[in-house]
Amino acid sequence: MSEEEMEQEYPTENKPFTFELFKQFVGMLDAHSVTDIHLTPGTVPYIRQAKELKPLSAIPVFGEDGEVIRVINLLPLTSADAQSFAFDTIEFAYRNSPTKVSEIKLQLGSNGEEVDFPVSIPSVCRFRCHIETQRKTHSISFSIIPNEIPSIEQFPLEIKRFTRFSNGFVVVSGKSNSGKTTTIAALIDEINKNFTRKIVTLEDHIEYLHKHDKSMIIQREVGSDTKTYGTGLTSAIREDADVIVVGELRTVEDFELALNAAEAGALVITNMHSPSSKDVLDRIVAMFPPDKQNQVKSQLATVLRGVICQQLIPVVPGSDYPSPLVSAFEILGNNADISAVIRSGDFGKIPAMIEKYRDQHMWTMLESLTRLKDKGIISAEEWMNRVSLIPERNKTSSLDG
Repeated sequence: MSEEEMEQEYPTENKPFTFELFKQFVGMLDAHSVTDIHLTPGTVPYIRQAKELKPLSAIPVFGEDGEVIRVINLLPLTSADAQSFAFDTIEFAYRNSPTKVSEIKLQLGSNGEEVDFPVSIPSVCRFRCHIETQRKTHSISFSIIPNEIPSIEQFPLEIKRFTRFSNGFVVVSGKSNSGKTTTIAALIDEINKNFTRKIVTLEDHIEYLHKHDKSMIIQREVGSDTKTYGTGLTSAIREDADVIVVGELRTVEDFELALNAAEAGALVITNMHSPSSKDVLDRIVAMFPPDKQNQVKSQLATVLRGVICQQLIPVVPGSDYPSPLVSAFEILGNNADISAVIRSGDFGKIPAMIEKYRDQHMWTMLESLTRLKDKGIISAEEWMNRVSLIPERNKTSSLDG
């Protein structure tokens, strides 16, 4: 039922969107595949659903029998509303640490800084919260983190096989909000369920929560549990971790530590923002000074187990696909020929290598997009839009279809 239909059929009341309302209704938003919620003064909240940004101008109130009993029409937020929402969120997130509440409020109020922190509503879901100052007031954004870790069975078998490596270096790459965190969580969960490993994760903010199964899992938050990714990596190596998951490798020193850990026998999984395997390799090598680049190429040729590049795409309206978004993947593995290409630094050959070794669990982004189109999951228009963004050097397949 649309917002207009709800307003016509049920009693209505007008209210601003407070943090208390947010806690009551965020479970409903999560159930409707909302991924992000944005608030700023002067307008109603906006939600992102299947990649589309939409105003949230009305929300239903349910009775004990699950039926709608009234509708709340949301008023545009005032500056005072936005500040109250921001401060209520901080107080809820750090309700057991008054000192932290005061510290964050001071950051926002006096210094005009941005803050990021996790928020957990028990039995509902978790969020990444970002609050920033704008024109002497506040804007708030939430990214929803589902409670349930997706099964690896929802991913291509070619991705599942990366969980079977006991050592090496795996990169999951893509733009922001492309599903990288979810893919990594599914990889960790699969290792946890099937192998006896010591897994250490280093995250800027802990997102998916993992429980011990066959593996032991230690989740550390950068900034509170360890100072930096580098200190966390050093600690993980010293504490005999079998699997090290690094939220981001930001410096040359971090990359050196990660590659050395993979070389020493750990399975290191990290994420980047590059759109293709070729670009991932280009970026890693380019980070290093010229006198170290040959050494890095040699290390990558030896320890790289694979690169997974991905993007999230809206599905065709009315499709039988169980989600409003579907992932397309480029998957690079490693073998003697690819290792030789990496060692030489001739990364322009990577797309052709992926296509050549299709029978070794690899495929290009173009192939993945075309499969989704041919299955009727994404539209021809969406396919064309995505294909047009792939650099010509990365297109080795026919664009027919």
